[in-house]
Amino acid sequence: MVVSLGALVFTGYLCARGSRRDTDSARMAHMVAGVALLGASYWHTTLYGPRNGGGGSRA
Repeated sequence: MVVSLGALVFTGYLCARGSRRDTDSARMAHMVAGVALLGASYWHTTLYGPRNGGGGSRA
Protein backbone atom coordinates (compact mmCIF):
# COMPACT_ATOMS: atom_id res chain seq x y z
CA MET A 1 0.00 0.00 0.00
CA VAL A 2 2.85 2.36 0.76
CA VAL A 3 4.45 1.78 -2.63
CA SER A 4 1.20 2.28 -4.53
CA LEU A 5 0.45 5.46 -2.55
CA GLY A 6 3.95 6.74 -3.27
CA ALA A 7 3.52 5.99 -6.96
CA LEU A 8 0.18 7.82 -6.94
CA VAL A 9 1.74 10.91 -5.35
CA PHE A 10 4.74 10.84 -7.71
CA THR A 11 2.64 10.46 -10.83
CA GLY A 12 0.33 13.19 -9.53
CA TYR A 13 3.37 15.44 -9.42
CA LEU A 14 4.17 14.46 -13.00
CA CYS A 15 0.61 15.21 -14.09
CA ALA A 16 0.54 18.72 -12.61
CA ARG A 17 -1.26 21.03 -15.00
CA GLY A 18 1.04 23.26 -17.02
CA SER A 19 4.03 21.04 -16.41
CA ARG A 20 6.35 19.83 -19.16
CA ARG A 21 5.96 16.34 -17.72
CA ASP A 22 2.18 16.26 -18.24
CA THR A 23 2.04 13.55 -20.90
CA ASP A 24 -0.43 10.83 -21.82
CA SER A 25 1.88 8.17 -20.37
CA ALA A 26 2.08 10.06 -17.06
CA ARG A 27 -1.71 10.26 -16.90
CA MET A 28 -2.01 6.54 -17.66
CA ALA A 29 0.58 5.75 -14.98
CA HIS A 30 -1.41 7.88 -12.52
CA MET A 31 -4.61 5.95 -13.28
CA VAL A 32 -2.80 2.61 -12.95
CA ALA A 33 -1.31 3.70 -9.61
CA GLY A 34 -4.78 4.70 -8.40
CA VAL A 35 -6.24 1.33 -9.34
CA ALA A 36 -3.28 -0.38 -7.66
CA LEU A 37 -3.98 1.56 -4.47
CA LEU A 38 -7.63 0.54 -4.57
CA GLY A 39 -6.64 -3.09 -5.13
CA ALA A 40 -4.11 -3.04 -2.30
CA SER A 41 -6.68 -1.45 0.02
CA TYR A 42 -9.28 -4.10 -0.87
CA TRP A 43 -6.76 -6.90 -0.42
CA HIS A 44 -5.68 -5.51 2.94
CA THR A 45 -9.31 -5.22 4.08
CA THR A 46 -10.14 -8.81 3.12
CA LEU A 47 -6.81 -10.24 4.27
CA TYR A 48 -8.24 -11.47 7.55
CA GLY A 49 -11.45 -13.44 7.68
CA PRO A 50 -14.37 -12.88 10.07
CA ARG A 51 -12.94 -15.43 12.52
CA ASN A 52 -9.78 -13.35 12.95
CA GLY A 53 -11.56 -10.08 13.68
CA GLY A 54 -11.50 -8.60 10.18
CA GLY A 55 -13.58 -8.55 7.03
CA GLY A 56 -16.92 -8.63 8.83
CA SER A 57 -19.33 -6.11 10.28
CA ARG A 58 -18.64 -4.78 13.71
CA ALA A 59 -22.18 -4.96 15.11
